[in-house]
Amino acid sequence: MAETLFRQWFIEEAQEEWEVGKIGDLIENTFGGEWGKENPEADYVIPVNCIRGTDIADLQTGLAKKIPLRYTNKKKFANIEPRNGDIIFEIFGGTENQSTGRAIYINGDIKALFSYPLIFSNFCRLLRPLDKRYSYFIFLYLRYLYNQDEFFCLENGSSGIKNLNYKALLFDLKYPMPSKELVFRFNESVSHYYSKINQNKRQIITLEKLRDTLLPKLMSGEVRVAV
Repeated sequence: MAETLFRQWFIEEAQEEWEVGKIGDLIENTFGGEWGKENPEADYVIPVNCIRGTDIADLQTGLAKKIPLRYTNKKKFANIEPRNGDIIFEIFGGTENQSTGRAIYINGDIKALFSYPLIFSNFCRLLRPLDKRYSYFIFLYLRYLYNQDEFFCLENGSSGIKNLNYKALLFDLKYPMPSKELVFRFNESVSHYYSKINQNKRQIITLEKLRDTLLPKLMSGEVRVAV
């Protein structure tokens, strides 16, 4: 639904008078990630869920159930903890048939899906918009370009792990850019849609926890169901 609205508002109904600009013009800063440690070690004692490229794909279609538990330190966590409105963007990975460049937006609803605070691996990059109201527009623009296979031509490395030239994408390439007012109206329109999606995801998590608690008790006879 949100991707359909994006295509309708900004691709199919794009206006000739729109200025051409860079996605990076809407971004305040970018940050590299941190893989952390597998176990607590020295000052790496803060437990976190660390988002990888594969977790981004899972979050886009459902729940990221395999997101790893890692440990980081206070300083690194303070520097890279995603804020509401940030976007986590995959810059390493990809295959012959699948480009690098998957993205996910971050807000309180997304954070609430996890047991621990979030960070992201060093195979990803965090994009921080100048204004939170740019978040869905940037996220869906990246999704659109990814689905159009635009990122294949921005990849480096002929074998092994491919990396995306995100600097060229954000700060060199130019795309039609609508007015700030239209982007803000779009953000307001799709925010309700994503809020509902994440509400449904939280309900699924609650039901799964209830199932995992009750099923062993039912199997052992500790809890009986009246017939």
